[in-house]
Amino acid sequence: ENLHFKVMDAADLSFEDNYFDGVVSFETIEHLENYTEFIKELKRVLRPGGQLILSTPNAAATKKLKINNPFHIKEFSQPELVEWLGKYFGDIRIFGQRPLKRMSLRQRTVQRMYFVYQKIKWLHFLKNKTPHNFKKAIGEQIKGLENQFQVEEIKPGKEYLYLIFVSRKK
Repeated sequence: ENLHFKVMDAADLSFEDNYFDGVVSFETIEHLENYTEFIKELKRVLRPGGQLILSTPNAAATKKLKINNPFHIKEFSQPELVEWLGKYFGDIRIFGQRPLKRMSLRQRTVQRMYFVYQKIKWLHFLKNKTPHNFKKAIGEQIKGLENQFQVEEIKPGKEYLYLIFVSRKK
C-alpha cells in the first residue's frame, strides 16, 4: 500500500526539499547528461544528515577492460566522483564490487566474449544454436564469479569494476 512508482527527470525530482531519509541510486549517474543537476537534486530531497548510496562503474576499470557501453554518457573515476559528491555531501565512504585481479585469464576471456556477444545484436542467434555441453563448459569457467558481487571497503592496490559511495548530506 505504501509503495508508489513514479517516472520523472532525475535532474528535476518532484519531491519536496528534505523529503527522504535516504536515497539509493544504482548505476544511474553514468547515463545522465546533466549529472551535476542530478547530484544537486539528490542533496535537495535528502533531509539533513540523510544518507546517499550511489553506485557506478569505475571508469578506470572499464577503460582497462575495454568495456565501452554506448548508453553511458559519462563514466567517473573514483577521485572525480569524490570531488563532485564532496561539494554536496560529507562523510564519504567508498566501497568496491567485483575486484578485477581475482579473475583468472580464462574468466576474463569469457567475460569479454560475453560483452562482445551482448554488443553485437546479430550474434544473438547463437543463443539457440549453442550446444548444451558448450554452455555448460562456459558455465564451469565462470564458476566462482558470483562471489565477486560481494561489497567490500576499497583496499589499496585493488581495482574494482564498480564503485559504491555512501555519504551523508552536509
